[in-house]
Amino acid sequence: MKSKKKIIILITFFIVLILIGWLDVKYADKISVGKFIPNNVKTYIKNTLFVIPSLKKEVKVKSEKIKELELEKIKTLNTWKKLNNNYFKNLDLKYFHKEEILINNKKIILQKLLLNQPDYYTWKMKSVGYVESYNNNIIYVTGDGNIFYVPEQNIFDKNLSLNQNLKINIINSNLKEFLSQNISLPGKIGIKDVLIKDNLIFVSHINLKQKNCHNIEIIAGKININSIKFSKFFVYEECFKNGNIHSTGGRMVDYKTNEILFSIGEGLNRRLAQDKNSMFGKIIKINTNTLEHEIVSMGHRNPQGLFYDKKNNLVLSTEHGPAGGDEINLIQNNSTKIPNYGWPISSYGEHYPGKIAKYKEAGKLNDLLKEAPLNKSHKKYGFEEPLKYFVPSIG
Repeated sequence: MKSKKKIIILITFFIVLILIGWLDVKYADKISVGKFIPNNVKTYIKNTLFVIPSLKKEVKVKSEKIKELELEKIKTLNTWKKLNNNYFKNLDLKYFHKEEILINNKKIILQKLLLNQPDYYTWKMKSVGYVESYNNNIIYVTGDGNIFYVPEQNIFDKNLSLNQNLKINIINSNLKEFLSQNISLPGKIGIKDVLIKDNLIFVSHINLKQKNCHNIEIIAGKININSIKFSKFFVYEECFKNGNIHSTGGRMVDYKTNEILFSIGEGLNRRLAQDKNSMFGKIIKINTNTLEHEIVSMGHRNPQGLFYDKKNNLVLSTEHGPAGGDEINLIQNNSTKIPNYGWPISSYGEHYPGKIAKYKEAGKLNDLLKEAPLNKSHKKYGFEEPLKYFVPSIG
Protein backbone atom coordinates (compact mmCIF):
# COMPACT_ATOMS: atom_id res chain seq x y z
CA MET A 1 0.00 0.00 0.00
CA LYS A 2 2.80 2.40 0.96
CA SER A 3 4.72 1.58 -2.22
CA LYS A 4 1.62 2.37 -4.34
CA LYS A 5 1.29 5.76 -2.62
CA LYS A 6 4.97 6.50 -3.31
CA ILE A 7 4.52 5.62 -6.97
CA ILE A 8 1.40 7.82 -7.24
CA ILE A 9 3.24 10.74 -5.54
CA LEU A 10 6.26 10.39 -7.85
CA ILE A 11 4.06 10.21 -10.95
CA THR A 12 2.12 13.29 -9.79
CA PHE A 13 5.39 15.12 -9.09
CA PHE A 14 6.76 14.40 -12.54
CA ILE A 15 3.47 15.38 -14.19
CA VAL A 16 3.61 18.71 -12.37
CA LEU A 17 7.25 19.20 -13.41
CA ILE A 18 6.41 18.33 -17.00
CA LEU A 19 3.45 20.72 -17.01
CA ILE A 20 5.55 23.55 -15.53
CA GLY A 21 8.37 22.95 -18.01
CA TRP A 22 5.96 22.84 -20.94
CA LEU A 23 4.26 26.06 -19.87
CA ASP A 24 7.63 27.75 -19.39
CA VAL A 25 8.73 26.82 -22.90
CA LYS A 26 5.49 27.58 -24.72
CA TYR A 27 4.41 30.71 -22.82
CA ALA A 28 7.75 32.10 -21.70
CA ASP A 29 6.82 35.55 -22.95
CA LYS A 30 3.48 35.62 -21.02
CA ILE A 31 4.02 33.83 -17.70
CA SER A 32 6.99 32.94 -15.53
CA VAL A 33 5.99 29.64 -13.91
CA GLY A 34 9.60 28.55 -14.12
CA LYS A 35 10.48 30.64 -11.10
CA PHE A 36 8.73 28.09 -8.87
CA ILE A 37 11.35 25.39 -9.53
CA PRO A 38 15.14 25.45 -9.12
CA ASN A 39 17.11 26.56 -12.17
CA ASN A 40 19.10 23.32 -12.38
CA VAL A 41 15.88 21.27 -12.47
CA LYS A 42 14.33 23.59 -15.05
CA THR A 43 17.43 23.40 -17.24
CA TYR A 44 17.46 19.61 -16.97
CA ILE A 45 13.82 19.38 -18.06
CA LYS A 46 14.34 21.74 -21.01
CA ASN A 47 17.41 19.88 -22.20
CA THR A 48 15.81 16.43 -21.93
CA LEU A 49 12.03 16.28 -21.96
CA PHE A 50 11.52 19.56 -23.81
CA VAL A 51 14.51 19.75 -26.14
CA ILE A 52 12.29 19.51 -29.24
CA PRO A 53 10.06 22.53 -28.39
CA SER A 54 13.22 24.55 -27.67
CA LEU A 55 14.75 23.54 -30.99
CA LYS A 56 11.55 24.45 -32.78
CA LYS A 57 12.08 28.06 -31.77
CA GLU A 58 15.62 28.02 -33.14
CA VAL A 59 14.50 26.28 -36.33
CA LYS A 60 11.73 28.84 -36.80
CA VAL A 61 14.21 31.73 -36.59
CA LYS A 62 16.59 30.03 -39.04
CA SER A 63 13.72 29.17 -41.38
CA GLU A 64 12.64 32.81 -41.50
CA LYS A 65 16.19 33.85 -42.35
CA ILE A 66 16.42 31.21 -45.09
CA LYS A 67 13.06 32.33 -46.47
CA GLU A 68 14.35 35.92 -46.56
CA LEU A 69 17.45 34.84 -48.51
CA GLU A 70 15.39 32.70 -50.87
CA LEU A 71 13.08 35.63 -51.60
CA GLU A 72 16.11 37.78 -52.46
CA LYS A 73 17.40 35.00 -54.71
CA ILE A 74 14.02 34.66 -56.43
CA LYS A 75 13.90 38.43 -56.90
CA THR A 76 17.29 38.34 -58.61
CA LEU A 77 16.29 35.38 -60.79
CA ASN A 78 13.08 37.11 -61.81
CA THR A 79 15.12 40.12 -62.86
CA TRP A 80 17.31 37.90 -64.98
CA LYS A 81 14.28 36.45 -66.77
CA LYS A 82 13.98 39.80 -68.50
CA LEU A 83 17.48 39.39 -69.89
CA ASN A 84 16.91 35.83 -71.04
CA ASN A 85 13.92 36.73 -73.22
CA ASN A 86 16.42 37.84 -75.91
CA TYR A 87 15.33 41.46 -75.65
CA PHE A 88 14.22 44.17 -73.28
CA LYS A 89 10.50 44.96 -73.46
CA ASN A 90 8.50 48.14 -72.98
CA LEU A 91 11.27 50.66 -72.42
CA ASP A 92 9.58 53.58 -70.73
CA LEU A 93 9.99 57.08 -72.16
CA LYS A 94 11.37 58.29 -68.85
CA TYR A 95 14.56 56.40 -69.70
CA PHE A 96 15.23 58.74 -72.63
CA HIS A 97 17.05 62.03 -72.32
CA LYS A 98 18.10 64.44 -75.04
CA GLU A 99 20.59 67.30 -74.90
CA GLU A 100 22.51 69.47 -77.35
CA ILE A 101 26.20 70.37 -77.25
CA LEU A 102 28.48 72.42 -79.50
CA ILE A 103 31.74 70.99 -80.84
CA ASN A 104 33.73 73.26 -83.17
CA ASN A 105 30.56 75.31 -83.67
CA LYS A 106 28.67 72.22 -84.80
CA LYS A 107 25.51 71.26 -82.95
CA ILE A 108 25.56 67.68 -81.70
CA ILE A 109 22.40 66.07 -80.33
CA LEU A 110 23.02 63.47 -77.63
CA GLN A 111 20.33 60.97 -76.67
CA LYS A 112 20.69 58.79 -73.60
CA LEU A 113 19.09 55.44 -72.88
CA LEU A 114 19.09 53.65 -69.53
CA LEU A 115 18.93 49.89 -69.98
CA ASN A 116 16.67 47.76 -67.78
CA GLN A 117 19.26 45.63 -66.06
CA PRO A 118 19.77 44.29 -62.52
CA ASP A 119 20.56 46.91 -59.89
CA TYR A 120 23.50 44.94 -58.57
CA TYR A 121 25.60 45.86 -61.61
CA THR A 122 26.34 49.10 -59.80
CA TRP A 123 26.71 47.64 -56.30
CA LYS A 124 30.17 47.92 -54.80
CA MET A 125 31.85 49.05 -58.02
CA LYS A 126 30.66 46.29 -60.34
CA SER A 127 31.36 47.31 -63.94
CA VAL A 128 28.10 48.08 -65.74
CA GLY A 129 29.25 47.17 -69.23
CA TYR A 130 31.34 47.89 -72.32
CA VAL A 131 30.37 48.82 -75.87
CA GLU A 132 32.09 48.00 -79.17
CA SER A 133 31.06 48.16 -82.84
CA TYR A 134 31.20 45.25 -85.29
CA ASN A 135 29.74 44.90 -88.81
CA ASN A 136 27.09 47.56 -88.22
CA ASN A 137 26.15 46.03 -84.86
CA ILE A 138 26.65 47.45 -81.38
CA ILE A 139 28.16 44.79 -79.12
CA TYR A 140 27.40 45.24 -75.42
CA VAL A 141 29.16 43.16 -72.74
CA THR A 142 28.05 43.45 -69.11
CA GLY A 143 30.46 43.50 -66.19
CA ASP A 144 29.41 40.00 -65.15
CA GLY A 145 29.90 38.33 -68.53
CA ASN A 146 26.69 38.55 -70.58
CA ILE A 147 27.00 39.55 -74.25
CA PHE A 148 24.32 41.29 -76.31
CA TYR A 149 24.08 42.94 -79.71
CA VAL A 150 21.73 45.34 -81.46
CA PRO A 151 21.86 46.30 -85.17
CA GLU A 152 22.85 49.95 -85.49
CA GLN A 153 19.96 50.57 -87.89
CA ASN A 154 17.49 49.63 -85.15
CA ILE A 155 18.73 52.16 -82.62
CA PHE A 156 17.05 55.18 -84.22
CA ASP A 157 13.64 55.57 -85.82
CA LYS A 158 12.95 57.50 -89.03
CA ASN A 159 12.96 60.77 -87.06
CA LEU A 160 16.45 60.01 -85.74
CA SER A 161 15.11 59.59 -82.23
CA LEU A 162 15.93 56.58 -80.09
CA ASN A 163 13.74 53.62 -80.97
CA GLN A 164 11.22 53.11 -78.18
CA ASN A 165 10.89 49.42 -79.07
CA LEU A 166 14.59 48.66 -79.12
CA LYS A 167 15.32 44.93 -78.90
CA ILE A 168 18.64 43.72 -77.53
CA ASN A 169 19.67 40.22 -78.58
CA ILE A 170 21.73 37.76 -76.53
CA ILE A 171 24.94 36.27 -77.96
CA ASN A 172 25.66 32.78 -76.65
CA SER A 173 29.19 32.23 -75.39
CA ASN A 174 31.36 30.27 -72.97
CA LEU A 175 32.70 33.51 -71.47
CA LYS A 176 31.67 32.73 -67.90
CA GLU A 177 33.69 29.49 -67.92
CA PHE A 178 36.82 31.63 -67.71
CA LEU A 179 35.55 34.04 -65.09
CA SER A 180 35.71 33.83 -61.31
CA GLN A 181 32.92 32.07 -59.42
CA ASN A 182 32.21 35.46 -57.83
CA ILE A 183 31.59 37.16 -61.17
CA SER A 184 27.85 37.45 -60.60
CA LEU A 185 28.18 38.85 -57.06
CA PRO A 186 28.45 42.53 -56.12
CA GLY A 187 32.07 43.71 -55.98
CA LYS A 188 35.08 44.51 -58.11
CA ILE A 189 35.64 41.03 -59.52
CA GLY A 190 34.51 41.21 -63.12
CA ILE A 191 35.24 42.23 -66.69
CA LYS A 192 37.44 45.31 -67.07
CA ASP A 193 37.34 46.01 -70.81
CA VAL A 194 36.34 44.71 -74.24
CA LEU A 195 38.11 45.23 -77.58
CA ILE A 196 37.29 44.02 -81.11
CA LYS A 197 40.18 43.83 -83.57
CA ASP A 198 40.76 41.71 -86.69
CA ASN A 199 37.48 39.77 -86.19
CA LEU A 200 38.52 38.82 -82.64
CA ILE A 201 36.88 39.98 -79.44
CA PHE A 202 39.24 40.43 -76.48
CA VAL A 203 38.00 40.56 -72.87
CA SER A 204 40.18 41.58 -69.92
CA HIS A 205 39.04 40.34 -66.52
CA ILE A 206 40.07 39.88 -62.90
CA ASN A 207 41.37 36.32 -62.57
CA LEU A 208 41.88 34.18 -59.47
CA LYS A 209 45.32 32.55 -59.88
CA GLN A 210 45.39 30.91 -56.45
CA LYS A 211 43.77 31.43 -53.07
CA ASN A 212 43.69 35.15 -52.18
CA CYS A 213 45.87 35.93 -55.20
CA HIS A 214 44.43 37.66 -58.29
CA ASN A 215 45.70 39.27 -61.45
CA ILE A 216 44.17 40.70 -64.62
CA GLU A 217 44.35 38.64 -67.83
CA ILE A 218 42.85 38.51 -71.32
CA ILE A 219 40.73 35.90 -73.11
CA ALA A 220 39.73 36.08 -76.79
CA GLY A 221 37.37 34.52 -79.31
CA LYS A 222 36.29 34.89 -82.93
CA ILE A 223 33.51 37.46 -83.08
CA ASN A 224 30.11 36.18 -84.22
CA ILE A 225 26.69 37.59 -83.32
CA ASN A 226 25.25 34.10 -82.88
CA SER A 227 27.91 32.42 -80.74
CA ILE A 228 31.42 33.13 -79.45
CA LYS A 229 33.88 30.53 -78.17
CA PHE A 230 36.52 32.08 -75.93
CA SER A 231 39.94 30.69 -75.01
CA LYS A 232 42.87 31.98 -72.96
CA PHE A 233 44.88 34.65 -74.75
CA PHE A 234 47.28 36.51 -72.45
CA VAL A 235 48.09 34.82 -69.15
CA TYR A 236 50.94 35.02 -66.64
CA GLU A 237 51.70 33.64 -63.19
CA GLU A 238 52.26 36.82 -61.17
CA CYS A 239 49.36 37.84 -58.93
CA PHE A 240 48.38 40.39 -56.28
CA LYS A 241 49.55 38.43 -53.26
CA ASN A 242 47.61 40.48 -50.73
CA GLY A 243 44.38 39.35 -52.35
CA ASN A 244 43.54 42.95 -53.25
CA ILE A 245 41.72 43.69 -56.50
CA HIS A 246 41.85 47.49 -56.34
CA SER A 247 43.89 49.57 -58.86
CA THR A 248 44.01 46.83 -61.49
CA GLY A 249 43.81 48.81 -64.75
CA GLY A 250 42.62 46.55 -67.56
CA ARG A 251 42.11 48.92 -70.50
CA MET A 252 42.82 47.60 -74.04
CA VAL A 253 43.12 49.59 -77.29
CA ASP A 254 44.01 48.84 -80.90
CA TYR A 255 47.68 49.66 -81.47
CA LYS A 256 49.82 48.85 -84.50
CA THR A 257 49.54 45.95 -86.95
CA ASN A 258 48.97 42.73 -84.98
CA GLU A 259 49.41 44.62 -81.70
CA ILE A 260 47.19 45.84 -78.88
CA LEU A 261 47.94 47.97 -75.82
CA PHE A 262 47.02 46.68 -72.37
CA SER A 263 47.18 48.57 -69.06
CA ILE A 264 47.88 46.71 -65.82
CA GLY A 265 47.54 48.45 -62.46
CA GLU A 266 49.75 47.80 -59.45
CA GLY A 267 46.95 46.33 -57.33
CA LEU A 268 48.21 48.27 -54.27
CA ASN A 269 51.57 46.50 -54.60
CA ARG A 270 53.21 49.91 -54.98
CA ARG A 271 56.87 48.96 -55.31
CA LEU A 272 56.14 46.66 -58.27
CA ALA A 273 55.31 49.67 -60.45
CA GLN A 274 59.08 50.39 -60.44
CA ASP A 275 60.12 46.77 -61.06
CA LYS A 276 60.81 46.01 -64.74
CA ASN A 277 60.48 42.30 -64.01
CA SER A 278 56.89 42.73 -62.81
CA MET A 279 53.76 43.06 -64.96
CA PHE A 280 52.14 45.44 -62.47
CA GLY A 281 52.00 49.21 -62.84
CA LYS A 282 52.76 48.99 -66.56
CA ILE A 283 51.32 49.66 -69.99
CA ILE A 284 52.40 46.90 -72.36
CA LYS A 285 51.99 46.05 -76.02
CA ILE A 286 51.03 42.50 -76.99
CA ASN A 287 51.57 40.86 -80.38
CA THR A 288 48.27 39.14 -81.20
CA ASN A 289 50.02 36.50 -83.32
CA THR A 290 53.05 35.57 -81.21
CA LEU A 291 51.71 36.70 -77.78
CA GLU A 292 55.08 38.34 -77.11
CA HIS A 293 54.79 41.43 -74.96
CA GLU A 294 56.91 44.49 -74.28
CA ILE A 295 56.71 47.31 -71.73
CA VAL A 296 55.62 50.60 -73.29
CA SER A 297 55.67 52.61 -70.06
CA MET A 298 55.96 52.02 -66.31
CA GLY A 299 55.53 53.73 -62.95
CA HIS A 300 51.71 53.75 -63.12
CA ARG A 301 49.22 53.33 -60.27
CA ASN A 302 45.87 52.55 -61.91
CA PRO A 303 45.84 53.38 -65.64
CA GLN A 304 42.27 52.89 -66.85
CA GLY A 305 42.21 55.17 -69.88
CA LEU A 306 44.18 54.67 -73.11
CA PHE A 307 44.07 56.28 -76.56
CA TYR A 308 46.42 55.70 -79.49
CA ASP A 309 46.91 58.53 -81.98
CA LYS A 310 48.02 56.62 -85.09
CA LYS A 311 48.75 59.75 -87.11
CA ASN A 312 51.30 61.11 -84.62
CA ASN A 313 52.25 57.75 -83.05
CA LEU A 314 51.39 58.96 -79.56
CA VAL A 315 49.70 57.23 -76.63
CA LEU A 316 47.56 59.10 -74.12
CA SER A 317 47.01 57.46 -70.74
CA THR A 318 44.81 58.50 -67.83
CA GLU A 319 45.24 57.06 -64.37
CA HIS A 320 43.81 57.37 -60.88
CA GLY A 321 46.09 58.75 -58.20
CA PRO A 322 45.63 58.23 -54.45
CA ALA A 323 43.96 61.14 -52.60
CA GLY A 324 44.48 63.59 -55.45
CA GLY A 325 47.04 63.28 -58.22
CA ASP A 326 44.93 61.85 -61.07
CA GLU A 327 47.08 62.13 -64.20
CA ILE A 328 46.93 62.46 -67.97
CA ASN A 329 50.18 61.18 -69.44
CA LEU A 330 51.57 61.62 -72.96
CA ILE A 331 53.65 58.57 -73.84
CA GLN A 332 56.27 58.84 -76.57
CA ASN A 333 58.15 55.58 -76.90
CA ASN A 334 60.73 56.58 -79.50
CA SER A 335 63.88 55.46 -77.68
CA THR A 336 65.32 52.41 -75.98
CA LYS A 337 64.49 53.94 -72.59
CA ILE A 338 61.13 52.97 -71.11
CA PRO A 339 59.21 56.12 -70.06
CA ASN A 340 58.70 56.06 -66.28
CA TYR A 341 55.89 58.09 -64.73
CA GLY A 342 57.12 57.88 -61.18
CA TRP A 343 54.57 56.01 -59.07
CA PRO A 344 54.98 55.56 -56.11
CA ILE A 345 58.13 57.69 -55.79
CA SER A 346 56.51 60.80 -57.27
CA SER A 347 52.86 61.82 -57.20
CA TYR A 348 50.90 65.04 -56.77
CA GLY A 349 48.45 63.15 -54.58
CA GLU A 350 48.68 62.16 -50.93
CA HIS A 351 48.23 58.94 -48.99
CA TYR A 352 44.71 58.49 -47.66
CA PRO A 353 44.42 59.54 -43.97
CA GLY A 354 43.13 56.06 -43.10
CA LYS A 355 46.23 54.51 -44.66
CA ILE A 356 48.50 56.83 -42.67
CA ALA A 357 46.64 55.97 -39.43
CA LYS A 358 46.87 52.24 -40.14
CA TYR A 359 50.64 52.37 -40.67
CA LYS A 360 51.12 54.60 -37.62
CA GLU A 361 49.22 52.16 -35.44
CA ALA A 362 51.40 49.31 -36.69
CA GLY A 363 54.58 51.36 -36.15
CA LYS A 364 55.41 51.13 -39.87
CA LEU A 365 54.79 54.69 -41.09
CA ASN A 366 58.48 55.12 -42.00
CA ASP A 367 58.27 51.97 -44.13
CA LEU A 368 55.32 53.44 -46.05
CA LEU A 369 57.02 56.79 -46.62
CA LYS A 370 60.24 55.08 -47.70
CA GLU A 371 58.44 52.89 -50.23
CA ALA A 372 56.04 55.60 -51.41
CA PRO A 373 57.33 59.12 -50.53
CA LEU A 374 55.00 60.72 -53.15
CA ASN A 375 57.48 63.50 -53.99
CA LYS A 376 55.90 66.61 -55.49
CA SER A 377 58.09 66.57 -58.56
CA HIS A 378 58.63 63.97 -61.26
CA LYS A 379 61.40 65.55 -63.29
CA LYS A 380 63.60 66.16 -60.22
CA TYR A 381 63.67 62.42 -59.53
CA GLY A 382 64.24 61.31 -63.12
CA PHE A 383 60.62 60.63 -64.10
CA GLU A 384 58.26 61.92 -66.79
CA GLU A 385 56.01 64.77 -65.71
CA PRO A 386 52.29 64.26 -66.38
CA LEU A 387 50.77 66.28 -69.20
CA LYS A 388 48.09 67.29 -66.68
CA TYR A 389 47.34 66.38 -63.08
CA PHE A 390 44.32 67.01 -60.86
CA VAL A 391 44.20 67.92 -57.16
CA PRO A 392 41.71 67.01 -55.80
CA SER A 393 40.99 63.89 -57.83
CA ILE A 394 38.38 64.06 -60.57
CA GLY A 395 38.07 60.27 -60.98
